[in-house]
Amino acid sequence: MEIVSYPRDLIVPLKDYSLQKIKNRGFIVRRAESKDFEPLKNFVIKEYGDGWIISLENGISKGKIPI
Repeated sequence: MEIVSYPRDLIVPLKDYSLQKIKNRGFIVRRAESKDFEPLKNFVIKEYGDGWIISLENGISKGKIPI
């Protein structure tokens, strides 16, 4: 038996979203850069399987990476 996960459109409207204050816990939230591709790819494969890799590759190939 194999668990299979398929990519889904997870787009949600953020028009009315208000950013909450987050305590500094030693991590940084930022837009991905090209140099992040391999570690991000490894994380995605480990956590979600390889169904998201094509979407990840498409995102990384953009001038302004939307991740």
